[in-house]
Amino acid sequence: MTTARRRIAVVTGSRADYGLLKGVLTRLQKMDDVDLQVIACGMHLLPKFGETWRIIEADGFKIAAKIDLELSDDRAETVARGTGIGVAGFAEALPSLAPDLLVVLGDRYEILSAAVAATLLNIPIAHIHGGEITAGAFDDAIRHAITKMACVHFAAAEPYRRRVIQMGENPDFVFNVGAPGLDLATTAPTISRAALVSELGISGPERFLLVTLHPTTARPYADAATVAALLGALAQIEDRSFIFTGVNADPGYRVIDDAVRAFVAERPGRAHLFASLGSERYWAALRLSDAVVGNSSSGILEAPAVGVPSVNIGDRQLGRLRAASIIDCPADQATILAAIESILEGRFQPDMSSEPPYGRGGASEKIAGALRKVDLRNAFPKHFWTYPRLDRDGGAWPRPAAGDGATMPSELTAALGRAARRLLTNASVNILMVRAITLASRFLLSIILARALSLEDLGYFGLLSAALPFGIVLIGLEFHNFLIRKQAVATPQQRVEHIRNQGALYFCNYLVMLAGAAVFVLFRPDQLVAVCWFVALLAVEHLTIEALRNLIAFSRPLAANMILLVRGGLWVYAVGIVMAIMPVTRKVETVFIAWLIGGICGILIAIVLFRKLPWREVPWHGVDWKWIKSGLRTSTPFMLIVASILTSTYCDRFFIDAYLPRRDVGIYTFFSMLAIGMQSLITSVSQQHLPLIIVAHNQGAIAHRRSLVNFARTMAYCSTAANALAIVAIFPLLWLIDKSDYSENLSIFFALLAASALRGFADIPAYALYSADADRELLVSNIASALTAIGLSAMLIPALGLQGAAIGSLGAGFILLIVEGAFAIRRFGKKRTDCAGRTAATADKPD
Repeated sequence: MTTARRRIAVVTGSRADYGLLKGVLTRLQKMDDVDLQVIACGMHLLPKFGETWRIIEADGFKIAAKIDLELSDDRAETVARGTGIGVAGFAEALPSLAPDLLVVLGDRYEILSAAVAATLLNIPIAHIHGGEITAGAFDDAIRHAITKMACVHFAAAEPYRRRVIQMGENPDFVFNVGAPGLDLATTAPTISRAALVSELGISGPERFLLVTLHPTTARPYADAATVAALLGALAQIEDRSFIFTGVNADPGYRVIDDAVRAFVAERPGRAHLFASLGSERYWAALRLSDAVVGNSSSGILEAPAVGVPSVNIGDRQLGRLRAASIIDCPADQATILAAIESILEGRFQPDMSSEPPYGRGGASEKIAGALRKVDLRNAFPKHFWTYPRLDRDGGAWPRPAAGDGATMPSELTAALGRAARRLLTNASVNILMVRAITLASRFLLSIILARALSLEDLGYFGLLSAALPFGIVLIGLEFHNFLIRKQAVATPQQRVEHIRNQGALYFCNYLVMLAGAAVFVLFRPDQLVAVCWFVALLAVEHLTIEALRNLIAFSRPLAANMILLVRGGLWVYAVGIVMAIMPVTRKVETVFIAWLIGGICGILIAIVLFRKLPWREVPWHGVDWKWIKSGLRTSTPFMLIVASILTSTYCDRFFIDAYLPRRDVGIYTFFSMLAIGMQSLITSVSQQHLPLIIVAHNQGAIAHRRSLVNFARTMAYCSTAANALAIVAIFPLLWLIDKSDYSENLSIFFALLAASALRGFADIPAYALYSADADRELLVSNIASALTAIGLSAMLIPALGLQGAAIGSLGAGFILLIVEGAFAIRRFGKKRTDCAGRTAATADKPD
């Protein structure tokens, strides 16, 4: 039996959502026909976050129930377990409260707990702030899940209302009311800046920045770099104080919290951290600040409404509607500093004449009124609402009459045409096609060289192509591992400055290389031609590689892969045609000339692509050698790892040349190129898993272990399929080449194929170690593999010939897999043991 007074329970899990709900709570409490029940949970109950449930009671609201989620730390496992505890807690509390309607706001996991329990208890749910997108957090999934459990919806903007309807919700119960946080932000009691600063105990400059940084839960591995970049930028601002508000209790929050506390401790009086300011003081601080800095939704929703500019950092709020007063910037110290300074110096003057995307207030009144009057009998239980298709302006498209199939063929043709156009214009598909063409050219080159060149010429090619990667490492010093991180977040002018500094370093390296080449030619004048080819090919290879790496950092992967195709792919097809038509060109010099032309064309394309950078705005003197030195410190470990990998891959060719005839180098080069091509094919698949493994590592041991198992399964399938294909294909391939020297040494190919498979499987522990920043273990593993390759090649090639070289490669791959595997087991096996011990200890505790 329904009572005259509607029982409305409102869930609040943190100071943040309480500040947004306070206006709704105030209005509901004043209604005679509403029985308000406030349920506090989550961060409200934690001493670390100020026990903010006391603020709720101080504001005059009686707390009907408290639900403790037992959040003891910031691990993903703790949050997942706490969500389940929250479901159990709400399942106990809600039946005794017996609300007619449960009101929830937002997208946090404690709110999900309440929604799940209410759904299973058949309690109608009203959801505030649904339909929004925040791609940088797992909140998206939670928000949309709550939307599907709720039957009444209060969206903050019209596009969000449409999105809720798009999810199958009845339009009659989806309301665009604006953002409720604007009500208190615009109407909170006024206070002077001097009074607020005095009340907060700030003894530094009176003008201040309001700073809030929360974990980016979709990319937790980035939080340490983000907070470091933010605090590094703030450290350079001397004429402002800083008011930090507490971080949310999301997975990984301690990384941010610890860094902020250290920053504040170093700046007593000028920097202050508040677990909770209280809603009135927070809104006052928001209105009086010079800027809101960080990644809080407050900088997106409420700050624009009171005319305060915001610097939004990173992807956490990616997808929300933006006002003109918001500066979005990546997690880069220089970019953050530049954005803040543009506000403080008055250079940022946004046009604020347009209507704010979240309205101008009044949402709390609308929400409270709707909660009081909404017809729950028609809203609940709800049914999936099939809504007419919407065009971009929100108008409905009429449906064809039932059974009308007259236009189906033309509609099907049009649909297929649209799908084809999307496919051809899809950047990812195009990149995949370009990479496939480039990879295919490697296999084609192996066939062309084996069929058209003499074994001696192929051996010559094999030695030169093996020496080039070492030269690129010595010239480039793997500096790109430092540079790409800088270029990705740099302004166009900074990118030119980075290229200038990079060019100065490489210029010095080229001088050293040329001097070394000249000295070598003095002692070995018979090698002059080989040295000239090496230097020319090294220059074009290195410059095109650096160009495509910069393009990748500029978020232009398709352009980068086009350069890769021109530099390493198209010329191979041209060489094949020329050699087929003109037998006189079937010599190694033809290959080198085509290779050189391909590299030069790649450089010219890069010059065209880089022409829009502001080259004239950057002086070409004053190279930042300190910056270069910092980059070399970062790149040195990578250089050692890459040099070790190259040694274990290519050193056998040089040992063969030292102990055996050059023709044997040619035989080995052919089989090695095929095996390396298969390894590249498998690696192109495995690399797609690395970002997922890194994310999983930051989500916890269970997610990390699951991602590695999935990766291992994928590697097993791909390696088995690729190697089976290679074994089947090698026989018709040898028939096509028609040279007995290759057929008689087929066992070498099988050994090299097995070595490539071992290196592919070594990626499993390698990625596990890389995701845990275990660079030292990776370096030791690759050095061990390189030393094994050198030792076995030196011992076995004189005794066993080419078979000895293949065995050496197999041994190096085996050692790499074993050593990396041992390091991974030691590191992660210990963690699993620790986790098991903690679980057992917890289980032994009395209730």
